[in-house]
Amino acid sequence: EKPCAHSATMQCFLGLVCILGVCASEAADAETSIATLLRGGTIGTTGTTPEPMNFQEEEMIEGWKEDFAAALEKFYQSYFGDYGPARKYLNVVTSASPFVVQAASMAFWAYDLEYFEDRWGSDDWAGGWKVVQKYINTTSKSIAPGMDVVALFRRENECVLSFAGTTGLADWTTNLNIKNLQSLEECGLQKVHEGFFEDFVQFMLGDAWSDEMEPEILSKCGGRLSVTGHSQGGTLAEIFATCVNRVDNVTLPDLWRWGQLVHSGRMVSTRVTITGLYGVASPGCTVDYQLENALPGGVFPGVRFFNMDSESFDPVPWITVVLNFQHAKYQTIQLPNPFKGQTLVKHEGGTYDARWQPLTSAVMGKSISLDYHLGPEYLRRILAFTREVSLTVVAGQNFSEECLLGGMNPYVEVQVGEEENYFTTKVNAGLLDAAYWNESFVLTTYEPGTSIQLSAWNDCTKDFKMGSVVLPSAEFDPKGFAGWLSLDTGAELEILVQIEHSQF
Repeated sequence: EKPCAHSATMQCFLGLVCILGVCASEAADAETSIATLLRGGTIGTTGTTPEPMNFQEEEMIEGWKEDFAAALEKFYQSYFGDYGPARKYLNVVTSASPFVVQAASMAFWAYDLEYFEDRWGSDDWAGGWKVVQKYINTTSKSIAPGMDVVALFRRENECVLSFAGTTGLADWTTNLNIKNLQSLEECGLQKVHEGFFEDFVQFMLGDAWSDEMEPEILSKCGGRLSVTGHSQGGTLAEIFATCVNRVDNVTLPDLWRWGQLVHSGRMVSTRVTITGLYGVASPGCTVDYQLENALPGGVFPGVRFFNMDSESFDPVPWITVVLNFQHAKYQTIQLPNPFKGQTLVKHEGGTYDARWQPLTSAVMGKSISLDYHLGPEYLRRILAFTREVSLTVVAGQNFSEECLLGGMNPYVEVQVGEEENYFTTKVNAGLLDAAYWNESFVLTTYEPGTSIQLSAWNDCTKDFKMGSVVLPSAEFDPKGFAGWLSLDTGAELEILVQIEHSQF
């Protein structure tokens, strides 16, 4: 097999996660055992009980835990915590984008709500969606900080609930909590990953769902709702969709975490109907049982995405397959690398592959890439498969007179970033200082944020550059462009940039 991509980073990260899984425990006996070692004693001897910690030992261990937590969080945020790189992709999603693209974008906006709310102000930007309610729960009883975020987006009478994924190292105590499986059979949940089940229960027992979100959905969206999420958030979306589509009220159990009662169990209203389920890079969540829609056939409308191409793959959707966790019943799409000519693969809801992919047999020989799990790489591929950017060079005028006596044979070069060049044909303009082409090119390697440079050339006695101009991405993406551009020599080019959207 090929070595893992970013192998040193991957090993370091997995090592820290494993340490976190042990050290995140708040159990007194674990800390007492550490104190015993500090005194020079041994632990694990049959028939012996460690002596309780004294005040100085408690303070020392708490200090170590805080320092260790800070180091862990610094490492995590340096690799996963920067949401800025995803914005150039999110900023080009509009109401013209297919709904599945808008739903995927809201899975990532849930991480970046402060920027979203500051930037919002256009009826078309971000598809016209607006954050109307949000649930933010900060974790404080773990070795490292974490935060659960759920955002309710609304556009007129449409609602989408977005579950953020892992936002800090504390969330890995949730991800790694697979010791037991939980069930809530009255709403269709059986043998569910314990950590994800507890996150779902914590959200539902909080005031935000009952007092703010459900009333908003019922009054403004007719009780109809789509759900979305990335990574852990996508799995929570599967659990939520299964439960609320089956019953109008559900009795939830007491929620205990770190040895403390977090929420007392109670009956919670679930009078909404899930009309679409969307997951990006989500791990599986149930063992020996598949979550299903309450409607006939059991298939949820929607789609789950995972990144895997001929060279590398996102390890998160795969690792739970190894542990025998499967996905809910809905369509799955494998996203390869569109910039290398690879085509996507669809698995219809209800099929074996939709439940289990990516299978171990499919990832053999490929390298693990943590970058493939992050927002920029998912959005990059989703947009590439659903958008086509084309540029038409219409005409030019006011060209240089240097070659007029020999006749004009102008042509235009279109350069996209550093990887793609296109050339119009050479036209015989005679003694005129203008030309007409009306030639179009599909910019197959264009990505949001990439500028386009246009240069006018004249083939008289030799190629002579008659000027150039750079068209920034913000000038044409996402709404397109039509008009004249002034070159740095005073010449002008008339161009048309069009962006067309398509479904998967």
